[in-house]
Amino acid sequence: QRAVDLEPEDVEILNSLGVNQTRQGLYAESLDIFGRIEKLDPAYEPSYCNRIVTYTEMAQHDKAELMFYLARQVKDECALCYYNIGNSLYARREYDRAIDCWKQTLRLESDHRHANARIAEALWAKGDLSGAREFYEAELQCDVEDVDTLLDYGEMLMDLGQLDEARQKFVAALEVDPDDASALFCLGELAVSKKAYSAAERHFRRVLQIDNAYPMAHAKLARVL
Repeated sequence: QRAVDLEPEDVEILNSLGVNQTRQGLYAESLDIFGRIEKLDPAYEPSYCNRIVTYTEMAQHDKAELMFYLARQVKDECALCYYNIGNSLYARREYDRAIDCWKQTLRLESDHRHANARIAEALWAKGDLSGAREFYEAELQCDVEDVDTLLDYGEMLMDLGQLDEARQKFVAALEVDPDDASALFCLGELAVSKKAYSAAERHFRRVLQIDNAYPMAHAKLARVL
C-alpha cells in the first residue's frame, strides 16, 4: 500500500496489492484495485488472471469464467489462468473440466506447483484412487517436502487401507514441520487403528499442545483414555 501511495499508476505494484488483498479476504478492495489496473492498461493480463481467484473465493464462478476468457484475449496460453479456472471448476464439482484445465497448466509449465496434486484431488473425488496416486507421486517428484501434498496423499492411502505407507507420508511431513498438528493427528488415528494407545495418546496430546482447538482432538484423546 505504501508503494502504491508513491507510485499510484504502477500496474505491477497495484497487482501485488490486489493479490495480497484477495489472500486476506478483502475481496471488494481487491476488485477495485484490479479495476484500476484495467483502466490504466487493458492489456495487462494478470489483472484478469488474478480476478479468477478473487471471484472463485467469492463463489461467483460465472464472473471467474468471464475473467478467464478476457485473460485469454490478451494472452491465449497462460499456465496460471488454466490453474486458477481449474480451481473454480473444482469448487463447482466439475471434476473432469478441472482436470482438463490443470493438464493444460502442466502442458504449458510442467513443474507448476500443485497442479499434479490438484489433479490427484479431483481424481480422488471421482473415486479413481489409483489415478490419484499417480499424480500425488508426480507432485512429490517436483517437491518432496510439500507438506500439504504429503498430508493429502497420506489420507488417501488411509482410505486405501495402506496404513504403513500412509504413516511414512505423515512422518515425512513432520520431518519438514515438526509442529504440524494435522500430521500428528493422523498418526494418532493410525496408532488407534493398531491399538497402540500409548502412542495415540502421545500424538493427540501433542496436537492439543500445538492447537488446543484442533477439531476432534479432545474427543479422540478421550476415547483413547
